[in-house]
Amino acid sequence: MERTVFDLLVDALAHERLDSIVLKNPEYEFTVEEIDRMAKELEIMDLNVEETRAVNRLICAYLTQNEVYSRFAYEQGFRDCAELLKEIGVVV
Repeated sequence: MERTVFDLLVDALAHERLDSIVLKNPEYEFTVEEIDRMAKELEIMDLNVEETRAVNRLICAYLTQNEVYSRFAYEQGFRDCAELLKEIGVVV
């Protein structure tokens, strides 16, 4: 599949610029700490191999869903911004 300039731009901004901004955010840092706490709770539960795999598959599914949603939201925000700039005459 051939990628458009828009796709390449969104990838560069989302994976480089956005990551550097988000990683400094206190709310994001809180989520990292919360995940660490939850991981320790799971470790204490001493799940068997099958249970651990089921939990990992569920987590992976949520992560994939979140990645798709986040990319779509970022792209839509980018498109909305471009449309707004056109409407107010900043770009033609």
